[in-house]
Amino acid sequence: MSVSRDPLDGLDQTEEEALVEDMRRVGADPTAPTDVGHSFLFPSMDVAKRAAQYLEQHGFGVFVDIGGQHGVWFVFASHEIVPVPRHIARIRAAMTQVAAQFDGTYEGWDAAI
Repeated sequence: MSVSRDPLDGLDQTEEEALVEDMRRVGADPTAPTDVGHSFLFPSMDVAKRAAQYLEQHGFGVFVDIGGQHGVWFVFASHEIVPVPRHIARIRAAMTQVAAQFDGTYEGWDAAI
């Protein structure tokens, strides 16, 4: 017998809840599927392309470009989801892991309204 604990129990969802509330305030329906984008920074084109390929294999639309900072590469990954704070928190944790796996930084998410 094994007992597992949800790693997100007790997670501070304040940021996600605030952003979903902002969506409501400007007239978006946070219960409807919405395009959500995730921004990353990577140290080289090669690493950015490998991360982009990984994200594409997991169902994300991906855009790669040179970042404004010296030699930093930008990756934008998007998908359509219902932006429920708990789901966004889980996805944010997964995106942070993807960034770390490819020696990058997860810069956050935004939603189309």
